[in-house]
This record gives sequence, structure tokens and C-alpha cells, in this order.
Amino acid sequence: MILFLIAIALASIFLWVNYFRTIDIFEKDSILDTIISLLIGISLVFVIFLYDQYLYVQFEGTNKFLHFVEFLINDALLKTILLFGAFYLLNKYNKKVIKEPIDQIMHASLISVGLFNVDFLLKSLQFTSTDLFSIDSIFTMDLCTNVCATAIFTYGFVLKEYKKPANKNYVAIFLGLSFIYRAGYLYFKEIDYLIGFPSSFSLMSLLFFIFTMPILRIIINNSLNQSPFFSFKKTINSRKVRTQMLLNFTLIFLLQNILIIRETSFEDSYFYLMIILFFTGYAAAITSFSLNDFKLIQGKWLSFKLKFPIYRRKQGNLGIRGFSGEESYFIPFYEENFFLCDINQNISQLGGNQVPTRIIQKIYFEGDELGFLAEVQEEFKQRKVILYPKLDGVSIMENKYPIVNVYSLNQNLDFTKDNYDLDDFIFLYPQKMVPMEKEVLVLN
Repeated sequence: MILFLIAIALASIFLWVNYFRTIDIFEKDSILDTIISLLIGISLVFVIFLYDQYLYVQFEGTNKFLHFVEFLINDALLKTILLFGAFYLLNKYNKKVIKEPIDQIMHASLISVGLFNVDFLLKSLQFTSTDLFSIDSIFTMDLCTNVCATAIFTYGFVLKEYKKPANKNYVAIFLGLSFIYRAGYLYFKEIDYLIGFPSSFSLMSLLFFIFTMPILRIIINNSLNQSPFFSFKKTINSRKVRTQMLLNFTLIFLLQNILIIRETSFEDSYFYLMIILFFTGYAAAITSFSLNDFKLIQGKWLSFKLKFPIYRRKQGNLGIRGFSGEESYFIPFYEENFFLCDINQNISQLGGNQVPTRIIQKIYFEGDELGFLAEVQEEFKQRKVILYPKLDGVSIMENKYPIVNVYSLNQNLDFTKDNYDLDDFIFLYPQKMVPMEKEVLVLN
């Protein structure tokens, strides 16, 4: 049994290491640095062992409230202090590793992942066959909320260093919020226990998880936006991130079910697989879809808003948040001048009357669909337009000229908002984007 549990822990570690290394697009850290962060987290287990031996807080009696407070002190408070202390030292004395905000979030999170997984393995030595049924919820909701709680206090460091005007109290404030978040999750788990929900169907914990998971996404997004190495030419492949996370969660669930078959029966495994598909699988899907929908806008601080990864479009059908097209089509046009041409115009016969256009910034519409604020550099003036990628039918010509719908711009619109409504603009015509140096354009 222990070999399967180790395999599950390794799959979990790989999930988060791979995730953070995939989204760390501007100035990638070495794999050695990520391993060191994991080892720091693993080493904290020895501190917890000493604490349990000599400083463990225990209240006498059967009072349920005191029992919960005891658990808060020995779990939430202890781990918050340990993880904060470990990251504080790393952040202070290893500036060669921490070069941008996302590095802070990544290394702090990996420290927490290392601690979580080794702590799990030590506790699993006492597992019975019944405890095997809680593995999926441990590695979805428990671990994800653990990463989120760690990211919350780390976000205080990000704000202190990059947010203007500066506030020296950010670190203390977000350390407190991190503990409150951990305590809140444990409180909802306690409610599940008191109601009588089994660990495999912790409904209240799932609700807490769903409503708070967007916090981690916004923290990561804002950290990426403040990178001193920011470049529009570097983007995150959302589909790749989502697919990799779902495959890793599937591997964890598969190993768990094999273990259940070995230790109990095939019937129990089949029954529990149905629970995973309709309960824990939903938590895994929420995580996978939420943590790849990023709005990369240099210097932009996104506000904290509750957004589910699945939303209802104006047409009435459901959609997944994020760009439905392929952003890779547009990368060659970022930070470059290009032409907007009629769709049927022969590229080899472009005349001298073409005026250059340049993307000024990314903007986002319903469902976080991607668009662009662009500037047409006419002879005597500069005219701003909205470019909205064509998403249905033919969206690119000759595999290198993306088609966009051009909209006129209302000069009174506020372009500091997070999202815009396409109905606020007037459709003009479809155009294809052609690089000014078309002969050197190569798309991978």
C-alpha cells in the first residue's frame, strides 16, 4: 500500500511543479530551484515532529469548540507560521532565485506542497482501508486550499514590493488573512463532520472551495502582470495547462482506485469512482479550469471577483472562460507594426496606400474572450479601433494571417476596466492582419 501512496504523493508534487513551471513564462527558474523549495517544505516536517513532542496544545474535556480551537492552533496556526517563516528567509536571503512576483508565489507554494505531501505520507502510515476513500478530497480540496492559503500571505510581499503607493502593513495584513482562510476551510470541514457528511462527500467544504478558488487565480494573475520581464510576445497556453492538470488529477484518482481494489473490493472501487466523477472530479475540474484563465496586461492589478470557469453566454449556451481561439496566431503581431487588409486582397499586390497598425493593449470581453485595442497610424492622425478575433468558421488565412472584426471606438470608454461588452462598439468590417515584413513571418 505504501508504494501506491508514495506514487500518489509524487503525482501530486509533479502536478504543482509542472503547473508553476508552465505558467512561469517571463523569466523561468531552474528545476534545481524548484526542487530546493520542495526540500525546504519537506524539512519542516521535523519541526512539526518536535512541536508535537514538546509544545502540542491540548485542552481537557469534550467541549467541541475547545477541540476545534485546539485543532486550529496545532494545525492552521502552526503551518501558517512555519510556511511564512520558511518563505521569509528564502525571500530575504536568496534574491538570485526570487527575481519577479510569480517567483515568490511559486516558491512559497512549492514549500507548502512539499510539507503537505510528506505530512500526508507520515499520516498514511496509520491509514485503514476506510481512509483510502478520502485520498481524492485530500489531493484536490485540501491541497489546493493549502496552496491558496500560502499564496495569500505571499501576496502581501508582492504588494509591499510592487504596489504603489507602498504600504508596509501589507505583509502583516495578508498573513492574518491567510490564517483566517485556513481556519475558514477547517471550520467548514468541521461542519461537514457535525452534519454527518462522509469525507468523500464533504459538501460544505466543496462550497467553500468553489467560492474561494478564484482568489488563487487573481493572485497568480496579478503577480504575472507585475513582472519586470513582462512581454506580450510570451503567453500561457491555457489549453495545455488545463489538459495537464486534468491528466494529473486523473492519474491520482486512478492510483487511488487501484489501491481501493487491492485493499477492499472491485465493487467498492466502482461505487467510489462514481462519487469521484460527480463530486471530487468537479473540484478537480474547477481547479484545472480556474487556474489557467489569465488576463496578461502589463502593470494591471485585477480586482478580486467571484467568477466560475463555466458561464452562460448571451446566446443562452454554456461556455468555458478564456480565449476560444489560438493566441499563438497573434504573437508575431505583438509589439510590431502590421497592416489591416481586406480578406480577399492579394498579399503580393499590397500597394503603398497601406497604413501601419499597432496593438496598444489586450482587452477582454464576455467570458474573458481576448480582443485588442489598436492604433491605426494614418497620415495626419492616429485612429484607435477595436480588433476582435474571428472565432467561428475560417479564422486564419494561409495559416499566418489572422482574421479580426474591426470595431469603431467610443472615445469615452474607460480602458482600465477588467471586461468590456462588444455591444458598446460598432462593427465596421472584417480584416486580415498582415505583418509589414511578411516574408520573415514564421509561425510554429
